[in-house]
Amino acid sequence: MRRFGFLASLFLILIAITSCAKAKVCLDSAGCRDGVDKVCKKDEPNALELCKQTKDFSHTSYLEDFEALKIHISKSYANLEDLLNFYKLDPYELSNQTIMEVKKSKNEKEAVEALKRFVQKFHDGHFQIFEPKHDKNGQVDSDKKAPIAKTISAKQACKLMDFAWEKDYSFKFPIEGVRVKEKGEGEFPYLVVEDGKKVIGILRVSDFRTTVYPKTCVNSWDKYKYKFKQSCDENCQDDFINNVMRSAIVDQFYMSLEKIRATKVDALVLDVTNNGGGTDWVEDITALTTTKPIVCGKSGFVKHPHYMSHFQQMLKEIRSNLPHDKQKIADMQEAIKIASQTCDRTQIWNQKNYKLNCSLVGFRKGEQCKFSELKYKGKKKYNGKLFILANKHTASAAEDIVARHLDSKTAVMIGSRTYGAGCGYMNGGIRFQLPNTRLEVKVPDCVRVRADGTNEVIGIQPDISIDTEKIKESDFLKLVISKVISAL
Repeated sequence: MRRFGFLASLFLILIAITSCAKAKVCLDSAGCRDGVDKVCKKDEPNALELCKQTKDFSHTSYLEDFEALKIHISKSYANLEDLLNFYKLDPYELSNQTIMEVKKSKNEKEAVEALKRFVQKFHDGHFQIFEPKHDKNGQVDSDKKAPIAKTISAKQACKLMDFAWEKDYSFKFPIEGVRVKEKGEGEFPYLVVEDGKKVIGILRVSDFRTTVYPKTCVNSWDKYKYKFKQSCDENCQDDFINNVMRSAIVDQFYMSLEKIRATKVDALVLDVTNNGGGTDWVEDITALTTTKPIVCGKSGFVKHPHYMSHFQQMLKEIRSNLPHDKQKIADMQEAIKIASQTCDRTQIWNQKNYKLNCSLVGFRKGEQCKFSELKYKGKKKYNGKLFILANKHTASAAEDIVARHLDSKTAVMIGSRTYGAGCGYMNGGIRFQLPNTRLEVKVPDCVRVRADGTNEVIGIQPDISIDTEKIKESDFLKLVISKVISAL
């Protein structure tokens, strides 16, 4: 029996070895000698490639890239100090830990994963490290938009502008356990629920991105294309997406809001669960859901040439369009001066308990609130009781609407703590590529500070807590309605 067991074991070893093509090459490389079970036994189709990587692998380039990454975020990451403090991260220990993980890595994949784990420690959805996109010819994709001919169909034009057709706008909870008085579908679905003598409206805003509303795009493009002669270039497309689509999407939202208002609801619940954020039309939705003044909070920027250039361009436009507005000119000159300041944060990675005596985040003087500038011809703002339903997947611009209403005391938040993404990037952000791996890095270059002085990136706690992990359960909607009615 022992002889049979020995033969069986030998047979299994032979299978493990022969499943890797050219086993000797594999076994001769240092990593594969003790990793035959991890690589060869799994019958990896790229076993040889992995073994070669292990044999020829050098940590040097990845350690250099990590140093470049730390220097870059020291100079351009607006949320750095706030998140280190909030998550109680020791930058010195975090750096040493990542260096150790890179040195222990046996191939390129493991080294890159070590860098990604470093980024993940910050729990910041806007802090990203990723492979650059390539086109069909293997070249890195350019952000430049190709002209769109006037003659093509609206649907094709929207596809060329990267509008997505697969978006699900529906409520994430089952519509059960309540008496539904009225229901609407579409890009902004809504419910009107009756419970006793109370009538509650629920309006879903699933996404604040513009390019997930293709139906609105198609309808708007057919009207817009008459504004240009033969083709729509990059500036033309930006105008369509940022201005025309913004207005058209807000119109769609308003149609649903009006249908809810017509039922004479006692309260409105704005559902932004699983809304990952998007663009500036969140401001319009915020303003349309209250008649009271909105508190803006403060918007900060990282002191960097990126912002110096941005403010210099703004100053040029002010001098051209408002040459006699001395206050705006002075405020912009001050912003340029602030953006030009420096703060060396690189030592936090190299010295234990290093204390910063400066900040790399600056704030503009003067009024930055844009809500007073927004015009709503023919639109009536909602003036009733407002609740906002949010969860851990509510992020970025979706957090902005929550924060503005809470700070303005114009709404009650119900649900669970939001994701914590805060402000993302201004004017495309500060582009950076690691020198050796050529991985792209994006870090938030701006901050949104709430009325109490906290950075929105740490997330927002609800006024009324409910377990949003149970959002798929049949009694979830009934629970939400009961909490809203109790708070009226």
